[in-house]
Amino acid sequence: MSLSEMLTLCSQALVEHLDAAFARIWTVNESEDVLELQASAGMYTHTNGPHSRVPVGKFKIGLIAQERMPHLTNSVIGDPRVHDQEWARREAMVSFAGYPLIVKDKLVGVLAMFSRVALPDTALDALAVVTKYIGLGIQKKRVEESLIDRDIRLRAALTQKNAFLLCSTKLSRWQGSVLLRTPSKRR
Repeated sequence: MSLSEMLTLCSQALVEHLDAAFARIWTVNESEDVLELQASAGMYTHTNGPHSRVPVGKFKIGLIAQERMPHLTNSVIGDPRVHDQEWARREAMVSFAGYPLIVKDKLVGVLAMFSRVALPDTALDALAVVTKYIGLGIQKKRVEESLIDRDIRLRAALTQKNAFLLCSTKLSRWQGSVLLRTPSKRR
């Protein structure tokens, strides 16, 4: 299972069990200092729209990443971090919960969800626990992918080394047989 598939299952669980209108999970691309949308479930399932790449420090998602602090509200309408207030009214959004995904002081992503109902403290407490496990899952998948990539590179290098050795062995034998067959000029 890929990272995005795993995170999609997590997003779907948030929608199903916490009554989210939609839930999304971004991972950090450290080389570009940007959050990349990996999963989205609920009323929005696409991952290639305007929120697919969010610079760290920009918009509410990027600020959650930069500050490494959750942003929680049961008053989406009127919240200064929710820029599209017209959208919030039209879609009847009531609550927002956004959490940085941190493993051993390292930011690995951001989880966010909107809901049409107020989120009780029990749901927010559960979400705070779940985010720790999602962060660990992201880290585990990245290590796994890194090991697989390293294994592929090592296998390719080994194949090239074996091909080189085979060619050099055949070349040595060929050169030896040519030397044996070449009449020497004696004077």
